[in-house]
Amino acid sequence: LADACGLGMVEAPLPEGRAAEIKDRAFRAFAAWIHHLARERPVCLVLHNLQWADDASLDFLQRVMAPCEHHPLLLIAGIRPELEERRGGWPEVACQIATLGLSPLPDERMAELAGFLLGKVENPPTDLKAEVVIRAEGNPECARDLVRLLIDRSAIEVRPDRPWCWHPDRARELTLPDALPGVLQARLEALPREERELLKRGSVMGRTFFEDALEALGQPGPPREWKSLLHSLEARALLRASAEPGEHRVLSFRSQALRDAVYGSMPRSAREAAHLAAATWFDAHSERTTAAEVAAHFEAGGAPALARPHLIRAAREAAAIPAYREAVDYYQRVLRIWSSREEAGARADVRRELATVLTDLSRHEEALGALARVTAEAQLAGGPELTQRLAWADAQRVVALRECGQLDQALLVLNRALDALGEEANLPKMVLLGQRA
Repeated sequence: LADACGLGMVEAPLPEGRAAEIKDRAFRAFAAWIHHLARERPVCLVLHNLQWADDASLDFLQRVMAPCEHHPLLLIAGIRPELEERRGGWPEVACQIATLGLSPLPDERMAELAGFLLGKVENPPTDLKAEVVIRAEGNPECARDLVRLLIDRSAIEVRPDRPWCWHPDRARELTLPDALPGVLQARLEALPREERELLKRGSVMGRTFFEDALEALGQPGPPREWKSLLHSLEARALLRASAEPGEHRVLSFRSQALRDAVYGSMPRSAREAAHLAAATWFDAHSERTTAAEVAAHFEAGGAPALARPHLIRAAREAAAIPAYREAVDYYQRVLRIWSSREEAGARADVRRELATVLTDLSRHEEALGALARVTAEAQLAGGPELTQRLAWADAQRVVALRECGQLDQALLVLNRALDALGEEANLPKMVLLGQRA
């Protein structure tokens, strides 16, 4: 948020302690700023693809919208149904909400769109517009891609400063596909092999990727050649470059559907090798990504052991914000890929961190279940750290029991843990004594 407002706090460290308080203060401050703008004049916030927002961002938007009846504030958001599955009932605020379902455009509107898209073509066949309308099935993006396919296949010749030329002899050799996936696949198949391969490498990094990262993924030819290929893909409206100035050039696919079509055309073995190369590159350029993204590439590259430290880091960063739901997801992912026969002590420490976050989410039964496994793993690991691991687990167990109202059981666990520590002076004992007090 600070970066978006131009406050230059990208390098500022997060203050230690009281993570929930820090998050609440940040939410209140930014929401107050938006409400201040709304008091001066009406404010409209437009958000795209909100189904991809993390839970912390959704919580923040609820904070902004909560008192919206007092200010002229309008939020317009494009949301796919996946958000309802993940956060049913969002937003949970008492303000006016209107939902507009986007169904396919009617044929008359699609005909207008097709007429606009083909408006520069000189003497097009009378049935061409109807063909585009039928095959697009009410999807404006599909209609646009159908016209771009005709351009890619040279059935339509784009001539600067002159009407576009229709070539019926070339068009006769074409069969227009139905629906958007088929249209996208046809466009990809029409590309020169070098351009298609370059798109595949970019798709491994996601919808958006860094140009200089392509070298790590094995770009075709020397830099001068693949840079010209990128310019060609931009001219075909398949890629677009970031308009923001910066040291590193950023490119993005025109749509998520296009990126998914390109990625889906890669053999699994090629995808795994490319993900592993992407993970290695991002690991060496950590300032440009997140630990979660590096971990995702290592996992997709078939190297879960290499993903593990990055997932742990991502979980701890999420818990510190605090974005507890994301933290739980990262902790559970790392524990799933961690063999039960290796590093039982370290695994117990990570599982105890998961139990702490579950307690913060008031998911006490899950937290207590996790702590039972922490005890078992700590005993399996044994060694000189066993006593302290068990004491830390008991300290967290006391918190979970106390918060769910089982005070007698909490006191029993606390006293048992102190007895086990004996006269030894250490940090977990100080925590336990503080809990008893």
